[in-house]
This record gives sequence, structure tokens and C-alpha cells, in this order.
Amino acid sequence: MANIVSIACYNCPYKVTPEDMSLFVEQWIDHPSALRKFRFLTKDMSIDTKRMLIPDFNNNSEEKWLYKNTKQLPSTQERMSQFLTLAVPPAVQMAKEAMEKAGCHHTDITHIITVSCTGMTAPGLEILLAQALELSPQTERYAINFLGCYAVFNALRWAKHLIDNHSHAKILLISVELCSLHFRSDPSDDNLLSTYLFSDGVAAAVISSEPGPDQPSLKILNTCSDLIPHGSQDMGWHIGNTGFEMILNKHVPGHILKHMKSTFDRCVHASGLSGEDIRHFAIHPGGKSILKAFEKSLQADEKDLDVSYRVLSQYGNMSSATILYVLQSFLSETHQKSDGDLVYSAAFGPGLTVESALLKYHGHA
Repeated sequence: MANIVSIACYNCPYKVTPEDMSLFVEQWIDHPSALRKFRFLTKDMSIDTKRMLIPDFNNNSEEKWLYKNTKQLPSTQERMSQFLTLAVPPAVQMAKEAMEKAGCHHTDITHIITVSCTGMTAPGLEILLAQALELSPQTERYAINFLGCYAVFNALRWAKHLIDNHSHAKILLISVELCSLHFRSDPSDDNLLSTYLFSDGVAAAVISSEPGPDQPSLKILNTCSDLIPHGSQDMGWHIGNTGFEMILNKHVPGHILKHMKSTFDRCVHASGLSGEDIRHFAIHPGGKSILKAFEKSLQADEKDLDVSYRVLSQYGNMSSATILYVLQSFLSETHQKSDGDLVYSAAFGPGLTVESALLKYHGHA
């Protein structure tokens, strides 16, 4: 059975506060009502800092790597050029750290799965990183692109299938999301919300058939997928001429509130369990309102989502990479958990899609 043996998460070098974001947005958006809305968003106190791989949003930095000309946004081509330059070094660093934590060598890796919805190229990340990490040319390579915040769950599902059929497999999963490359000066509510929420993140994990002997790990019991078609127009991700364009409107939390309980029940019942068997939640912090909707739907307490709130506060929403930060925090923090505890983890994305996994905590010996 597949086990998440190790996770490594990158601290991007540039811290960005809500005040930094407001000052940056004011340089680009000359629309008084939109600026008032953005300042209101920054006062919700859910994000203390975000992390970025480029210095452009940090008010204390005089460097501008991408957004140099406030009269003209960079093209999608310029943004993708930056993605290629920026994505590989931290991804290699996190991959090596995850392998070291797992006690494995690059020659042990049989499969690599890369995840990104903020950058695409061919040859893709799965090839660039396989070469940079000196993986065998025969390593099986998979790329999961442009799915949105839930994409790591698709990678976990695929990893589980691989290990179920190849017990010797040792899989390297890498998520790279550079949301900072997709700022737009559109004053719409959707763009203002995504500008406030999204940030950069890079994380890697090693997945194998055996749990880690010297550290906590998570066994993947099952993965689940659900579609809320009523929300298909309320969350989206489209390629535009000046970056990728996010649709994220105010109706999304309502869809989660209405449908999350039935989605959760179907997932746990499919594994022969009940909701009472779940001891912990590891939920993608798409935003404060989304976490609140999840809590209300499942009648959970805010403290049940403490790790998710903390990751949102310290990092913002890093799209698909975020859930690995949540799981890594869950494994490393000292809050109450016991060997064999069950964890329900989920993320949301365009569709409106809910992807989730049932995990079992294994404490180290």
C-alpha cells in the first residue's frame, strides 16, 4: 500500500504582507472602488504573510523582475520564460531534501510525477527535473498540469495505482506553483480576490510501499473524486494574453457548504468507515471563507482545521502545492495524534471539483 514517507516544503525568499500587496496593487489599478475592495480584503486577518519567488511585490525591495513597467503588463510568453528560470532550482532542492528524509538515493526513484497549473512547457518539468536530479533515463515520468488547487490529489491517486501494481516503486512527487507570475490589473472582484490569496510554493514528497522507519508517515487508504456541476462557472483558470486568468467568485463557499457533507460521507463510506472514525482534517486553505464553509458543513470546530488556518496565515494559497505544506505541518507538529489515526484531506478546484484522500497516520518507531 502507498505511503507518503517524506515531505519537503520550500520557504520562498520574499515575504509579502497585506500592506505590501495593497501598495503594489495601487501602482497598477487606477479604480477607486476596486482599491477600496482590495483594502477591505486585506483586513480579514487570515493572511499575515505570503511567500514569493520574485521580489516585485515586496515593498522593501527595489528589484523588479517581471512587473517593471506599470503601464504594460508582461505577456504570457514573458511570464512562462520566468517560470522556466525560477521553477527548477527550488524544485531540485526540495526533491533532494525529500529523498534524504526518506533515506533514499536518486537511483532508487522509479517514477517522477510533477504538478503545476502556473507554468507549462515541453520538455516539461517532469523531464527537466529528472535530468537535473540525474534520475535514470528509464524513470517513468508523468506530468499533471493546469488542474488547479486539487491537482496533488490526482498525483497521489496515480501514485497509489502505481504502487498497487508495482510494489517496488518509489515515487518522487513535485509540485511547483508560481502564482506571482500571473498578476493582472483587472479591477474585477474575481481578480482582486485571487491577487490577495495566491502566492508561490514548491514542495516534494516521496511515496513508497513501506512507511518511513524513522519518522512519521501517512498511508494512502483511498482517494475520492466528486464534481459539483452547479459551481462550474464559479471557479476557473484560463490562459490569457497577459498571464493566466483566475475565476474565483463569492458563490464557491456556498457550494462547499451545501455539498461538502455528502461528498465527505461518500468518501468515508466507500472505505467502510463513518465520519466518527476520522480523527483529523488536512484541508486545502483556499481562503478563510472556504475553510469556514467546510467547518459549517461538517459541523467541525475551527481548531479541527488549525493546521490549515496556520498555513494560510503564513504562506497564503499556493495552489496545488498548499496541501503538501498542510500535510508536512501535520506530520511535524506536536499536536495530539496517535498511531493509526485517520485523516481526511481535501482540496477544491475548477469544475467545481472536490478531490480528497483518506490517510492513516503512522508514528515513527
